[in-house]
Amino acid sequence: MPGRGPFRSRRAPAFLTRDGWSGFKEGDLMSDELIEITGIDEVCRALTAAPRAAVPGALLKGLKASGQVLQDAIAARVPVKVGELKADLGMTITLDSDFRGGVVEVGFSGQQGHVARFVEMGHKMIGHKPDKKDLGEVDAHPFMRPAADMVAEAAIDAFVDGVMEELAQARIVEAA
Repeated sequence: MPGRGPFRSRRAPAFLTRDGWSGFKEGDLMSDELIEITGIDEVCRALTAAPRAAVPGALLKGLKASGQVLQDAIAARVPVKVGELKADLGMTITLDSDFRGGVVEVGFSGQQGHVARFVEMGHKMIGHKPDKKDLGEVDAHPFMRPAADMVAEAAIDAFVDGVMEELAQARIVEAA
């Protein structure tokens, strides 16, 4: 699923560094609203102090929890006619080779990705050969971007909770 479908980026994933998020440039955020992030400093300290073997499991649990929040929000807003689009919604989690970060991608596979993009962004209808007549425009019905905007803070909270819960189960941090 990575690299296919709508809203996939071909550039390197972004990672949280001491100086902020690397890999992002101005204008990459989905909305102009500010998102308050709490708990990230604690997560970074806990992951830095954790034994190397515990980090991948904690990152996976946090990324899965975060992705699930977004996937559920998108699923609730998918315009359903036949149900194929909703059934194609999925999540892929990738950790980098040094386990210093990861990426969760929520979206549609190559089977329905183009349909999701047409619905989200709108499109122009063109008839078939031989005339290829312009049949007009189909309005956009955004559902992915509004869903992501609505649950951005909840997804970050789920990531923090998932990482800290996994580290607490491994007895690396105290349970909250």
